[in-house]
Amino acid sequence: MKKIIFLAIILVPLFLSSCFEWDNYDEPDCAITGTFTDVYTGQPLLASQNEWQIHAWERSWWGIEGGATQVVDLRIKQDGTYRNTKLFAGRYDITPDRAPFWPVATESVELKSGATTTLNWDVHPYFQIENFEIVQGTHDFGTFVPTGVQPSIVLRCRVRAPRRDAQDGTDFGMQYVMAFISHNQFCGNGTNGRIDVAQYNGSNRTIGGVNTPMVEGETGRITVNRAWDVEMADRFDLPAGSELSGVYEIGPLPVKSGYTYQVRIGANSLFAGNRYNYSDIRTVVVP
Repeated sequence: MKKIIFLAIILVPLFLSSCFEWDNYDEPDCAITGTFTDVYTGQPLLASQNEWQIHAWERSWWGIEGGATQVVDLRIKQDGTYRNTKLFAGRYDITPDRAPFWPVATESVELKSGATTTLNWDVHPYFQIENFEIVQGTHDFGTFVPTGVQPSIVLRCRVRAPRRDAQDGTDFGMQYVMAFISHNQFCGNGTNGRIDVAQYNGSNRTIGGVNTPMVEGETGRITVNRAWDVEMADRFDLPAGSELSGVYEIGPLPVKSGYTYQVRIGANSLFAGNRYNYSDIRTVVVP
């Protein structure tokens, strides 16, 4: 019996050790970075943190060109840039996924060990937000806030659509014009938790994460959900082919005294993905 126990003590560790192998692969050390530039303005395309991404397919995995692939998502930052420093060397096909601009061709790049590759994109956004303004004031919200009269903001803008082609059998159109409100620098539809999205119904929700009810029926957005030419004609009495909309107005929206907000407006298309094109972010200090 003692011999059996002794042999077990010796043989079991040896058996277990044979199940493990050392990982002899170097850690990924390739980097790729770039900027999405709005061709109409020449400036980086404004985005929302993590709202959309780039798909990177590794085509040279195991040396099988065009065969088995591994997909990596590269997230886009709020300033229209992206960066990933932990990719393996190899050839990648890279394309934006459900992005807020007209489709672009897939790019193929070769990433080399220890090197940084720059891949920039010039893109045509679906929409541009123009003449964005915020008007602060007060508004009598009645029984929907404890004091009735409450500090408020009204957001106004025009929306421009430089191109209005059909895509995948769908007429070019707009889904929403939306107000976004946040207490920090990250403001947009892609922000985690979505507390910055003024997309609330009735008096049981809050705006910007602050315990102040919305106006009855106010959602912080204008629902369009139709073709561009139809919207321009019905809402603004503009002729077919108009590139620039009339003035959209959202609000008044209740805010709280003593708080600082980050505010912007976005518009999204009817095409797949429904990602937003944005205005810049404005700081609103409520006295």
